[in-house]
Amino acid sequence: MKTTLYILIGLVIAGGAFYYFWPTEEVVPNEEEMPVATMKTYTNPKYGLSFSYPENYQLTEHDAEGSAQREHHVIVLMRTEDLPLPEAGEGPPSITIEMFQNNLDSQTTEGWIRGSSASNFKLGEGRLSEISLDGKPALSYRWSGLYEGTTVAIAQPRWIYAFSVTYLEPGADIVQDFVTVRDSVKITP
Repeated sequence: MKTTLYILIGLVIAGGAFYYFWPTEEVVPNEEEMPVATMKTYTNPKYGLSFSYPENYQLTEHDAEGSAQREHHVIVLMRTEDLPLPEAGEGPPSITIEMFQNNLDSQTTEGWIRGSSASNFKLGEGRLSEISLDGKPALSYRWSGLYEGTTVAIAQPRWIYAFSVTYLEPGADIVQDFVTVRDSVKITP
């Protein structure tokens, strides 16, 4: 009986050693074979704005209701897999770009963030981070509402631009897509 036990233990040790020392090849993905996300480009001379976004997003835009005295234009990017929108329900996480008329008030970025309810800043941590957007100084902050959100805002002479993403968890794919959009932004006078 002891001999059988010793043989069994020896076989387990030999099998473990064989598995541990067996040469393995590391699989390195070939970048040429990896799928590359196809991008679309949005350009609007009126708002002096262009950016790229993944093709699996649907872009819609409209003027915000109740913005008769100040222009307020909204662009929404939603993943096509999240469409159609549920009836009488909440929409999915999305990327939103808003333009608020600024040539009448000449607000600073921080002044708009802290003073406008449209910024959602009061729903957040109360911290602003400096960031660069198209080589220009901008401010970024996080907030929490129905979803978690991150906004990057920049005030220019004609428009205040607010780029936002809503998500359920920080590592969500939409957050990386937002970074891709944000990093592609071009703002022209």
